[in-house]
Amino acid sequence: MDRIVAVEGGYSFLSKYNIKDISPYEFVEIEKNWGQRHLFRMPYSFNEKSWLISIPIKLSELKSFEPSRATPDAKSDAPFLVNKDGEAIELVEEALGWAHRVGFFAPKKIQETELKRKLDVKIPEEYFPPCIKNILNGLSDGKKRSLFTLVTFLSNVGWTFDEIQEKVREWNSKNNPKLSERYITTQLKWYARQVKPLMPYNCGSDEYYTSIGICQKNENCGKNPVNYAVSLYMKKFKEIKKDKIKKRRVKNG
Repeated sequence: MDRIVAVEGGYSFLSKYNIKDISPYEFVEIEKNWGQRHLFRMPYSFNEKSWLISIPIKLSELKSFEPSRATPDAKSDAPFLVNKDGEAIELVEEALGWAHRVGFFAPKKIQETELKRKLDVKIPEEYFPPCIKNILNGLSDGKKRSLFTLVTFLSNVGWTFDEIQEKVREWNSKNNPKLSERYITTQLKWYARQVKPLMPYNCGSDEYYTSIGICQKNENCGKNPVNYAVSLYMKKFKEIKKDKIKKRRVKNG
């Protein structure tokens, strides 16, 4: 924040950007080393010095509020932390995505086995599973989850990071609404910093496939979208190789 203000002033900088594209974590940090006084923020909790309680009040009452109103037997009809449908969806999605990226849910042996996989050839899109093709057609729901699926999938089927960036931005142009460029860039940079390759969620994950309507199983579907593409490509590769050998034998008599 100090750097922004020093360069061109906070307001003039912020006024150039859509508020939805600005992360609050660029300006604030989560407090560390919490003290006891931070532990009570709920209504009707006691202040250990005054023995008055915390009570929710309306904004219109703020200037006229008197501490004497906060006695232990006080009651308030002002709403506090009113629940809203779907208000934590983004938080839950981000938390689950982070947990998967760091391998929180994966058994260690399976994770290490999957991370060792690396493909030396680029698998063309014609061999991609239906779910990945549906993602690439553009989405209206589940875009953030699918961004992780798309990036991890492409990185495991031989695509370079430059190719992945180009394909991701091409995909985002088909989304309605689009993800912000800032979000796309942040996620790509995060992935580029990872030392070990990450796998997309397995096909059994309802959160990343079925619930957003991209899962269309066929006879080639298996454990993971990467397995699908590699298996289909290798099958086709062996058929081509076998056909070449057969033609060579016929030619040589």
